[in-house]
Amino acid sequence: MLHTCVIVSMHAANLGMVSRKMYCKIFYELYMGESTHYLLECVHRLLYLYCRKDFLSYVVITITCMVKNIGIEIQVDKKVSILKVAPIFCCLNDEELAELSAYTHLYSYKPGEYIFWEGDPPLCFCIIARGRVKLLNHSSAGREFTIAFLSNYEMFGEIAVLKNINYPSSAQAVEYTDVLRIKGEDFLSFLSKHPQLDLRIISVLVERLREAQLRLKDIAGERVEQRIARILFMLAEKSGTELLYTRQEIAELVGTTTETTIRVIVRFKEMGVLDTIRGKITILNMEKLKLLSEGPPRV
Repeated sequence: MLHTCVIVSMHAANLGMVSRKMYCKIFYELYMGESTHYLLECVHRLLYLYCRKDFLSYVVITITCMVKNIGIEIQVDKKVSILKVAPIFCCLNDEELAELSAYTHLYSYKPGEYIFWEGDPPLCFCIIARGRVKLLNHSSAGREFTIAFLSNYEMFGEIAVLKNINYPSSAQAVEYTDVLRIKGEDFLSFLSKHPQLDLRIISVLVERLREAQLRLKDIAGERVEQRIARILFMLAEKSGTELLYTRQEIAELVGTTTETTIRVIVRFKEMGVLDTIRGKITILNMEKLKLLSEGPPRV
C-alpha cells in the first residue's frame, strides 16, 4: 500500500491540473477504508518525504473538498456494509439498510477525544464503524469510573435517544475511531417504521444490564482475583479469546489498580489460564478461567 501511494504521489506531483485531480481521486479511493485523518496524515508524510510541498497543499485541499462534498460521509454501499453487520440492523434487507444509511454520517475521532459528554443532550445514536469507545462516568471529585469498552459495530447513546434524556455517561475514543452517527429524531422515525428492531435493541440492553449487575456484585464483595477472572471471562464470551485490552483497561473495568491487575494476570499466566503480549491478552483455558470467576481457586 505504501509503495503504491508513493507512486501515485510522485506521478501526480509532475502532472497537470486535470491529471492531478484524477490521481487525488485514486489516492482517496486507496484509503477509502481508512479514516479521513489517517488519509491526510499519509499524504503529508509521503509528499514531505519527496519534498513536494507545492503539491502537498493542492492534494490536502482537493481531498478535503472531496470529503466535504459527501458530508464527511463514506459511500452509501460502504455505510450499508457497516450497518449490515451491526447486530441490531442485520435483520434488515438491502432496501431498508439503504434507507437507514441515508440518515447516517461518519465522524472520525482521535484517541482520547470525546464523542459526547455525560449530561449532553441526546443528539444522536451511534454505531462504531471502526475502533474502540470507552463509556465512563466522572464523580464530583473528578474520579473516573469505566462502564464498558465497545468495539466494531456496537451501538451506544441509545438509552438517551430512546428515553429523550441527557446522556447518562460520556463516550471517549480509545484509539483512532470512526463512528456512524444518526440524529435522534431520524433514528426514532426509522424505528417507528421497523418495529422488528425493538426486540434486538432490548436484547442488547438486557445483556448490558446483566453485565452491570455482575460487576456491581463483584465490586460489593468479591475478591479482586475473582473480579478480574469474571471480567476476562465475560469479555472472552463476547469477543473471543483474543482480547485487545491493556492491563490498565482491565483494571478500569474491575475497579482496581493497574499494579494489582498486573500481579493477578501474571499469576493467571503462571497457571496456564492465559498468555499476554503487549496490548493483547489470549485466553488459553476458558474452563479454568470460568472456575476462577466463580470463586476461590479450585484448579
